[in-house]
Amino acid sequence: MLLLLPLSITPLLAQKTWISSGSGSWNTAGNWSPNGVPTASDEVVIPAGTATPVIESGVTALAKYVEVQLGASLSISNGGSLSVVGSKVISDPIYTAAFQNLGTVNTSGLLSISSSVSKTYGIVNDGAFTINGTGEVQIDNTNLIGFWNRISVLSTASVTNSGKFYLGGTASLGAAAIYNEVAIRNNAGGELKIDRASSCNINNRAGSSFVNSGTIAIGQTTNSSGPGIYNFSTFNNQATGVIKIDRTSTAIFNLIDTGPVSFTNAGSIQIGQQATVNGPGIHNLSSGSYAVTFINTSGADIRADRSNTGIYNENTGNATASFTNSGTIHVGQANVINSAPGIHNIARASGSLTFQNTSLAEIKIDRVSTGLQNEAQGPGPMSCTNAGKIHIGQTGPLTSVGLLNTSYSATPIVTFTNTGGAELLIDNASVGLQNESPTTFTNAGSIKIGTTSTQSFYSPGITNKGNFTNQSTGLIAVERVNTSAIHHSQNTLTNSGTITIGISATAGGSYAPSFLSSSTVVNGTGAVLQIDNCTRGGIHSSSLFTNAGLIDIGKNGSGGVYGLQSSATLSNQVSGTITIDHISGSNSWGLFSYYGSSLTNDGIITIGRSYSGGQTGLYNYSTFTNSGSITIDHITPNTYSVHGLYNASGTFTNTGLITMGTSSTLGDWGLYNVASFSNNSGGEIRINRAGITGLRNESGGNFTNSGKVAIGATAGTGQWGLWNQGQFTNNSDLTVDNVTITGLRNQGNTFTNSGTIKVGSNSSSGSWGFWNEGTFNNLNGSISVDRATEVNFENAKGFGGTGVFINKASLSISTGTPATLGFYNEPGATFSNSACAALTLYDNLSNVGGMTNQGIMIVNTSKPHSNTGITNDGVISYLQANAIPNITNNDLIIAPISSNCGNASSTVLQVGGSNSFSVATTWYKDAALTQPAGTYDAGSNTFTASGLNSGLNLLYFAVTDNVTNCVKTASVALQVAGSATSATIQNVSVNATLGSPNCAVELNGQVSGTVFTFTGPNGYVFSNVYRKAGTYTLNGFRVTEPGVYTLTANVTGDCGLGTPVTQTITVSGTKCP
Repeated sequence: MLLLLPLSITPLLAQKTWISSGSGSWNTAGNWSPNGVPTASDEVVIPAGTATPVIESGVTALAKYVEVQLGASLSISNGGSLSVVGSKVISDPIYTAAFQNLGTVNTSGLLSISSSVSKTYGIVNDGAFTINGTGEVQIDNTNLIGFWNRISVLSTASVTNSGKFYLGGTASLGAAAIYNEVAIRNNAGGELKIDRASSCNINNRAGSSFVNSGTIAIGQTTNSSGPGIYNFSTFNNQATGVIKIDRTSTAIFNLIDTGPVSFTNAGSIQIGQQATVNGPGIHNLSSGSYAVTFINTSGADIRADRSNTGIYNENTGNATASFTNSGTIHVGQANVINSAPGIHNIARASGSLTFQNTSLAEIKIDRVSTGLQNEAQGPGPMSCTNAGKIHIGQTGPLTSVGLLNTSYSATPIVTFTNTGGAELLIDNASVGLQNESPTTFTNAGSIKIGTTSTQSFYSPGITNKGNFTNQSTGLIAVERVNTSAIHHSQNTLTNSGTITIGISATAGGSYAPSFLSSSTVVNGTGAVLQIDNCTRGGIHSSSLFTNAGLIDIGKNGSGGVYGLQSSATLSNQVSGTITIDHISGSNSWGLFSYYGSSLTNDGIITIGRSYSGGQTGLYNYSTFTNSGSITIDHITPNTYSVHGLYNASGTFTNTGLITMGTSSTLGDWGLYNVASFSNNSGGEIRINRAGITGLRNESGGNFTNSGKVAIGATAGTGQWGLWNQGQFTNNSDLTVDNVTITGLRNQGNTFTNSGTIKVGSNSSSGSWGFWNEGTFNNLNGSISVDRATEVNFENAKGFGGTGVFINKASLSISTGTPATLGFYNEPGATFSNSACAALTLYDNLSNVGGMTNQGIMIVNTSKPHSNTGITNDGVISYLQANAIPNITNNDLIIAPISSNCGNASSTVLQVGGSNSFSVATTWYKDAALTQPAGTYDAGSNTFTASGLNSGLNLLYFAVTDNVTNCVKTASVALQVAGSATSATIQNVSVNATLGSPNCAVELNGQVSGTVFTFTGPNGYVFSNVYRKAGTYTLNGFRVTEPGVYTLTANVTGDCGLGTPVTQTITVSGTKCP
């Protein structure tokens, strides 16, 4: 509070007195006494009973001092200005002022209280002071008050600002910038800026009122000591109002003097957004017998940064201190609140204290010590209720507790209620929520602790020593703590809703469990049990464990060395979900089904969804039956072998979906089987991102696929896609992609295919796409091999292998990308392309083993072949003029043929001496055999083309094995020579618009070809024919009829006229009479 001496109006030793009763022009010399317009050295007096002096647009008025007396007025027009450059003693002996108003001041221009001379007061207002929308008032260099809105016995003071009101822009304002004893209104669009006040910026005295609908900016550029707003009465920041306070002590100090105090914010309050506020952002203090109330209404916003406590709600008296938020409060969002709570509710005496965050309201607290502290030091009751949202530590760390309920009284006088629909989020704290005895905490809404950041130190997420109840609608989620997530040391925590622990980070220490409880935890039907980020393990069940709800282990942080270990019977029912993540350490497993146990999954199991699923994702030593969904990712690399799924003993039966390596590595082996594994009908297995092998069926293993197996479909899957050393039977779909050495390796045992196998159809199949060292039977299946770098298909006897490949169905090699060698049949190996089988080779062939063909071989490559001998008892079709040497042809060989202008081609097929195949008479342009291309005559072995373009044409026709009655589609490359070259039309133009005097206009053109014809209305035809094809300019084709004309161009080639081209042009206008 300022100690101010009362002002008295003393006679002015005026240099200029306003005397006009008619003209209002300030700049008229005769309106002043003595005669002459005031200058910077004149003290100006405007007495009552005179006309209103007007400082007009374009007028720059000067004065040393101005006094508007009671009943008088002064007006400054838009574009006009008044600069007061001095001051005058107005109260002996030392109190001086630059401007004193007892009447009416109305400015739409500029009123400047110069900084050149220091004075006690800038403006003393006892009357009506109005700053219009275009008006501006500047006050600088005062040593006590910049603007004093004073209670006066002579008049009623009021201030209305709709323009710009700047105080302390260039020089100090002394104790207070604005000292309000009556009423001030800052209208919408009005700007009030204050800097350089040494004690307080706005002092709103008891009994006064301050209404802001515009902008108040305090301390934005320079320090202003003391509170930003000192409110002892009523202060209303309306919906359009914006208050910005920086570089002060307390930003807003709401406290009693001689009556109740209220501060209502319906707009925006921004504290410490640019620079430090050295005290609390808002201090709401009831220190006596009067209530102090702060209300932040719906839609309003408070932002407090860089202060010492964002909001300090305090009661030291016997009345009530209340703080109600129905809008938004942000504390510490942009920068640190000095070592103090973000919001501190403290009751020190017998009076009550309330804090309410109403429905739809929101509080965000960051970068403080304690986020929200509710503290009782006296006998008065304290009630804190959250019906909206409270977010603590979401974007910046706290140095202490997120929410602290504490009482130094013997009775539970502190209560905190988080109502239904309410939300409490706490992160970046030491203890997330600390409920001390004998306080009470009731939750019917949502509490989330450590969702985004680690709780500091070795403290629990929730420490409960009081009464803590989580009702049926309640949700409690605790993450990122360094010891137990929830620690019950006294009383009982009752959960009728959902509790999740460690969803995204550590929720337990080296020895502490995630949930510290001596009682049994039961996960019932429909319940949610989430245990994440523990150190030793998630769940170890040594008895029957049935889940019909959700088990979530290590979803966002460590699930321990093992996620879920069962040594008895574990049943995950249809509605059940088990998720396991963050498994790490030596010999770690995501899910371990131990010897003699039984695990049945009818629901969903996810291992390593986002983080490590251990060195082995799923480790089975028992009987495992899956009809649901299993997903395995993020298997940790180690010096030991690591696996996505390791079927070590017992049996594994799948009729559901198993997905491995969708988003991260599976370690060395994706699926490693040394026992019995059956992927039955309806079952699907997807494997990606293995380090060595996607699927390895070890010696002694028996793997049967009657469903779908996809290896490397979306990412790299190690060196070998599928490595078989046991018995492998494929009855359905198997694909292999994205490997570095071999797509499919059959080593030393038997692989039988009756389904579909695709190797490298979408991505690399390694150095060798397909490598067979055992016995491979392609019975009635389809195999395609592509995208290897060295050899796409290799049949090798190897070390102790058999190297036998029997193709009785379809085998396609290098369909998309050739290798260095497409097909390699090693010495000692045998390859049989059986009757009715198809071998399609888009790459070169190297055969040094035994090879026979009884089916159809299609070869399409220009790369040279090498062959020690192949017996052809079927059909070989070369689509390029690149035959395999050393072929013994008993049946049919098809090589490229040619035709001149569509004439008949002779000797089109190479027919062996014991040919058993018949060729269809009609050949086609398409593989579907729907577009005829010509006729084949078997007797003369000729083909006559029909309607083919010049150049290379690929034709198709049916061939029938007359022994087995197999019908296959063969293809032949036909080169058609000789044709007309294409004509072109570069442009067509008309030289004018038809009509008098242009009764005839000319058509012109730039063309290439030999024959050119213009046609148009009424049978118009005009042609030019040239003997030699070339580019010509057509000029002077005269026409008299308006309309559309067409230019047709053609060219005569070796085979006659080609295909004509046309272009039209419109002749506009009218025909002359």
